[in-house]
Amino acid sequence: SDLALVSKAGGDPQMMSRLSAVRQLGSVRGRGRDTAVAALSARLQHDAFYGVRVYAARSLGEIHTARAKAALLRALAETDSRVRVAVVEALATFARDPEVYHALLGRLAGDSSDAVEAAAARAIGASGAASACSALESVAGSGADRHVMAGVLAGLAATDDPRALAILVSDAGPGKPEALRLASLRALERPGRILCLTDRIH
Repeated sequence: SDLALVSKAGGDPQMMSRLSAVRQLGSVRGRGRDTAVAALSARLQHDAFYGVRVYAARSLGEIHTARAKAALLRALAETDSRVRVAVVEALATFARDPEVYHALLGRLAGDSSDAVEAAAARAIGASGAASACSALESVAGSGADRHVMAGVLAGLAATDDPRALAILVSDAGPGKPEALRLASLRALERPGRILCLTDRIH
């Protein structure tokens, strides 16, 4: 039952049992959702094992309620970057929400982890926000770390903005650093973009 999962998530001394319960709580629907969100939020904040906190974030994203969103936004202060990546990826499911979009911009601009910034870039690109391309374009021209750039380029591809396509094609061209070219080519491999490779990259 849902209550048994909540109890196991919060009180089982075995990490694998807590992990299993946290993963299953993501599928709770109906009247049990608020209880599940409370249990997942507690695990996200307090579990001793980072993997349980990661799956708590993912499950909150799956539940996708206002309370789940609030718990994830609070968790952006998590000190473990591996958990922050999971939090940002879960928040991507809310990226059309203005509060979440603003928070993602903050992660992109100032997180101490390249992996978190890259995850934020991908989420921003998929958000559908009118300003997404401009936000990512500014980072693309800033000489960011290559891991961040890979996320930025993937985010640009997800915007389907003509300006983004121009950036990707340019960065995939001759004379660019190999890592940047490869990341751009991967981003350009989205459906519908293959023709531009043969037409515009030589």
